[in-house]
Amino acid sequence: MLGAMDAQPLTLADTVRYHMSTAENPMEIGVLLRLADRMAPHTLEAFVTERLLRHARFRHTVRKPGWLALRPRWQAERGRDLSAHVTAMRAEPGLSEQALAHLVSDRLSQRLDFARSPWHLELLPLSDGSSALLLRVQHCLADGRALVRLLSELADLPVAPPKTPEPARSRGRRRLARHMKPAQLAREARALGAALWHVLSMRDERASPLHAALSGKKLVAWSQALDLPRLTRTAAACGCHVTDLLLSAAAGAVADGLRHAGGAVPDYVRALVPFAMAQGPGELGNHYASVFVDLPTYRMAARLRVERVAAATRQLRDRSETRLTLALTGLSGVLAPSLMRALVDRFSRKASLVLSNVPGPSQRVALMGHEVRSIIVFAPPSGNMALSFTLFGYAGELRLGVQIDAAARLPPQRFSAGFERALRELEAGQPAAVPTHVSAHLPTRDKHA
Repeated sequence: MLGAMDAQPLTLADTVRYHMSTAENPMEIGVLLRLADRMAPHTLEAFVTERLLRHARFRHTVRKPGWLALRPRWQAERGRDLSAHVTAMRAEPGLSEQALAHLVSDRLSQRLDFARSPWHLELLPLSDGSSALLLRVQHCLADGRALVRLLSELADLPVAPPKTPEPARSRGRRRLARHMKPAQLAREARALGAALWHVLSMRDERASPLHAALSGKKLVAWSQALDLPRLTRTAAACGCHVTDLLLSAAAGAVADGLRHAGGAVPDYVRALVPFAMAQGPGELGNHYASVFVDLPTYRMAARLRVERVAAATRQLRDRSETRLTLALTGLSGVLAPSLMRALVDRFSRKASLVLSNVPGPSQRVALMGHEVRSIIVFAPPSGNMALSFTLFGYAGELRLGVQIDAAARLPPQRFSAGFERALRELEAGQPAAVPTHVSAHLPTRDKHA
């Protein structure tokens, strides 16, 4: 009920996302749902009141911590006004694809009002006679996977959400530690210490415009629908996982975007890649940790880039770095906001972009009788980074959502087009290797570079 969450503190992970919000980087997730037909405003209001507001988080604001309190708390929204959260644009003949991208860019450049529950849902008419829903959610309320679970539950016929892989668990770490033998604790401490030294010894990413002073004006673009079964077959032909294939295409897209800017293109850029943690049914909030992945951006055969990316991801499977970032998130959550932001900014300098891969429902869903034709997600970058890529799979299709700060002076469409082009090159079946006299001189990524 309404009072169930009153005065309940935010988790440490949610606290970090709350304090990370600034005018330059509002830390808001955008979800664009394209519907098959035109939804009426009263239908949207019924959907919100009958389904969405069943979740307490959408009925609560965030109360700032007092000077003795460590964390902000959830508080029931007083005098809730549905019109402050739900709006419908009335425009005929509706928005074109370009106008829709401009509108989404504008909305994601605005900050949600923390005096109210930090979310907003807008109904947008489209020029083809259909409509779209744009959901904006402050990151402290939920992460991308939690929103997928929510969508799966709110559908007319609820579907099972994608299973979360188990790289680590967000619960029970202290309880597990209490049952560890001294030798096990020592090994864990050494692994975390080595991961911390590895991260701290990384040089900052400086050789691109992706760390320009942020302006707060966001620009978005998205790719065409990409066939997931076809991508799976391409990955199998390359002898890699689909994730490796997508990371490789992302590397090609970044290289293409930076080359278009006319400046020097580094041999590698580093991506901050979130990994999902276990979470309970219906649970919102943030349940992920992140790792750094080096993406090769120098000129090479497409298949060779995949091999380089696959080699980099294999080195991450001990999960020490994942556990480290989870521990650092917990530590950040108890720091003063200024110290926490300084720590986040310090670590965000180690990467040039955030790259999220979120699996969605495997079958199409409907909301109040309106089929959801496609879903595009825009996750915010972290700290002082300007760029984020969000890959979202839905009903056998994959789309890339690109968000970039205008200060970077790079058109987001260049990245989405580069991503599609990189995948086409892989599907074309370029040779898996290059001549020996060339490969002998390929750049290598020093672990401290």
